[in-house]
Amino acid sequence: MIGSVALGAVIALAAVWAIADVAMGLMALVNLTAILLLGRWAFAALRDYEELRRQGREPAFVAAGNDVLPAPLAGDVW
Repeated sequence: MIGSVALGAVIALAAVWAIADVAMGLMALVNLTAILLLGRWAFAALRDYEELRRQGREPAFVAAGNDVLPAPLAGDVW
Protein backbone atom coordinates (compact mmCIF):
# COMPACT_ATOMS: atom_id res chain seq x y z
CA MET A 1 0.00 0.00 0.00
CA ILE A 2 2.81 2.39 0.87
CA GLY A 3 4.51 1.52 -2.41
CA SER A 4 1.32 2.32 -4.32
CA VAL A 5 1.03 5.70 -2.63
CA ALA A 6 4.68 6.51 -3.29
CA LEU A 7 4.44 5.39 -6.93
CA GLY A 8 1.22 7.34 -7.43
CA ALA A 9 2.88 10.49 -6.12
CA VAL A 10 5.67 10.46 -8.71
CA ILE A 11 4.17 9.11 -11.95
CA ALA A 12 1.82 10.84 -14.38
CA LEU A 13 -1.86 11.10 -13.44
CA ALA A 14 -2.97 9.21 -16.56
CA ALA A 15 -0.71 6.28 -15.60
CA VAL A 16 -2.10 6.28 -12.05
CA TRP A 17 -5.66 6.04 -13.38
CA ALA A 18 -4.67 3.31 -15.82
CA ILE A 19 -3.07 1.27 -13.04
CA ALA A 20 -6.11 1.85 -10.82
CA ASP A 21 -8.43 0.67 -13.59
CA VAL A 22 -6.43 -2.52 -14.07
CA ALA A 23 -6.39 -3.15 -10.31
CA MET A 24 -10.16 -2.66 -10.06
CA GLY A 25 -10.69 -5.00 -13.00
CA LEU A 26 -8.58 -7.71 -11.37
CA MET A 27 -10.48 -7.32 -8.09
CA ALA A 28 -13.78 -7.57 -10.00
CA LEU A 29 -12.62 -10.81 -11.65
CA VAL A 30 -11.72 -12.30 -8.27
CA ASN A 31 -15.12 -11.32 -6.85
CA LEU A 32 -17.03 -12.64 -9.87
CA THR A 33 -15.17 -15.95 -9.61
CA ALA A 34 -16.09 -16.21 -5.92
CA ILE A 35 -19.73 -15.40 -6.70
CA LEU A 36 -19.84 -18.11 -9.36
CA LEU A 37 -18.27 -20.69 -7.05
CA LEU A 38 -20.40 -19.82 -4.00
CA GLY A 39 -23.65 -18.98 -5.77
CA ARG A 40 -25.16 -22.45 -5.53
CA TRP A 41 -24.49 -22.47 -1.78
CA ALA A 42 -26.18 -19.09 -1.39
CA PHE A 43 -29.21 -20.21 -3.40
CA ALA A 44 -29.40 -23.40 -1.32
CA ALA A 45 -29.44 -21.33 1.87
CA LEU A 46 -32.15 -19.13 0.34
CA ARG A 47 -34.24 -22.19 -0.57
CA ASP A 48 -33.87 -23.48 2.99
CA TYR A 49 -34.92 -20.09 4.38
CA GLU A 50 -37.95 -19.84 2.09
CA GLU A 51 -39.02 -23.41 2.89
CA LEU A 52 -38.91 -22.74 6.63
CA ARG A 53 -40.89 -19.50 6.16
CA ARG A 54 -43.45 -21.35 4.03
CA GLN A 55 -43.87 -23.89 6.82
CA GLY A 56 -44.48 -21.05 9.30
CA ARG A 57 -41.33 -21.83 11.27
CA GLU A 58 -38.72 -19.32 12.40
CA PRO A 59 -35.83 -19.61 9.93
CA ALA A 60 -32.64 -20.89 11.55
CA PHE A 61 -30.05 -22.33 9.20
CA VAL A 62 -28.47 -25.58 10.38
CA ALA A 63 -25.90 -27.09 8.04
CA ALA A 64 -25.67 -30.52 9.71
CA GLY A 65 -28.01 -32.94 7.99
CA ASN A 66 -29.38 -30.29 5.65
CA ASP A 67 -30.28 -32.04 2.40
CA VAL A 68 -30.85 -28.73 0.55
CA LEU A 69 -27.13 -27.95 0.39
CA PRO A 70 -25.26 -28.93 -2.79
CA ALA A 71 -22.73 -31.02 -0.82
CA PRO A 72 -21.91 -31.92 2.78
CA LEU A 73 -19.87 -29.36 4.68
CA ALA A 74 -16.61 -30.48 6.24
CA GLY A 75 -16.09 -29.33 9.81
CA ASP A 76 -17.87 -26.58 11.71
CA VAL A 77 -18.26 -24.05 8.90
CA TRP A 78 -21.41 -22.31 10.08
